[in-house]
Amino acid sequence: MAERDFKKQFGSHLKKLRLQKKLSLLEADYRSDLNESKISKYENGHREPRLSTIIKLAKMLKVHPKELLNYDFDFLKKEK
Repeated sequence: MAERDFKKQFGSHLKKLRLQKKLSLLEADYRSDLNESKISKYENGHREPRLSTIIKLAKMLKVHPKELLNYDFDFLKKEK
């Protein structure tokens, strides 16, 4: 359950940052060398990005990679 929550919250944060930068999925595709479909899957919590992908996404957004991971998620929460 927590892993799925992590992917969804990461995706929501990624999308929020992309929209703040006023980037469409097509523009994000062009800037990151990742296709629109893959970016959309990250944003919707259907895929979990690798570290190399996080770096590409950060470059696309012109933010430090830690900014992509800087959102409210309780990593220490115990699973039932």
